[in-house]
Amino acid sequence: RYVRENLLKQYDEASALYRPDNPDYWHFYEWAPMMNYNRLEPGEVHAPYNLYLANMLSALGKLEELDGDADLSKKCFAEAQRIRKRVDELFYLPQEKCYGIRLLNGEVQNELTEHMQIMMLYSQAVPEERVNGVLERVLAADGTLVPVTLSVMPYLMEALLCNDYGAAARQFVRKKLEE
Repeated sequence: RYVRENLLKQYDEASALYRPDNPDYWHFYEWAPMMNYNRLEPGEVHAPYNLYLANMLSALGKLEELDGDADLSKKCFAEAQRIRKRVDELFYLPQEKCYGIRLLNGEVQNELTEHMQIMMLYSQAVPEERVNGVLERVLAADGTLVPVTLSVMPYLMEALLCNDYGAAARQFVRKKLEE
């Protein structure tokens, strides 16, 4: 609960999302280009940071549900869902049919990674009408998205296999594992 309370204090009014209040916070998502930052610029908000926060809130919501605090559980689930929806609203790039990873002064940057698309699918934050476009971008494996590294493989497998997006998704996962 302490971690949840501290993270939720770091609310960014401009984006209605969260960002660390320390500009020297190291944003490490994986060892891949654009997936780790040494310094947070003023007005910079990261989608992966918020998705990981939303997933943590969902897990905490499940724990609180089991522990008997139904009110806190509902709050956690509601905030997790609100974050996912807001990330979709702010970071989707319609011309690219996928999601950018960071906002800078309210503008989504055209930095495209497999990690971001995988986390959106894993988090079930992609609206149904956008799922096919996002999947097409990921499964194309045409070099337009920075590829994931080994550290993201559990999310990739769960996102693409547990939802059973078909043979192309299974082949994509197999190829990633073989690489």
